[in-house]
Amino acid sequence: MSTLSSTTTTNSIQPLAHSLERLLIFKEVFAQHIQTCENIITGNCLARDTLADLKNYFARNLDHFNPFVQSLCAVPVPVRYQRDLEKIVMAVTRYRNAIEDIIEAIDAAAVDQVTFRMGVKQSRALDWVDGAYIDQLRLADGQFGYCSMVG
Repeated sequence: MSTLSSTTTTNSIQPLAHSLERLLIFKEVFAQHIQTCENIITGNCLARDTLADLKNYFARNLDHFNPFVQSLCAVPVPVRYQRDLEKIVMAVTRYRNAIEDIIEAIDAAAVDQVTFRMGVKQSRALDWVDGAYIDQLRLADGQFGYCSMVG
């Protein structure tokens, strides 16, 4: 049974590829936040970097990420890509949960290292979704060379 509620179909993977390109941007933003937290933990940070600010940045970006996660469930895909979309949605949901755990681990005064490290490890649920994966989808669909992010 499908985990996606009302997904419509299309003959193109372009809507999915576009959504995955947006996902890559979110992943980069969260990766930068994680790296900043690592730097704060080790003391290798700028004087202006604070845990309180970092937690706020994480939370604000998560507020933008949550609607994206919801919209991903409704991305129209060709029938033959339905399982791919389901796999992506499950991984993105695990990733979102990991980011929520990371945010919970950060306090204005300290970081719960165990919770933070577990969240970082779980955030790797999306490591396989990258530019090469998007290109592979396009190539399989006969759309290689098309990038919706460029003019």
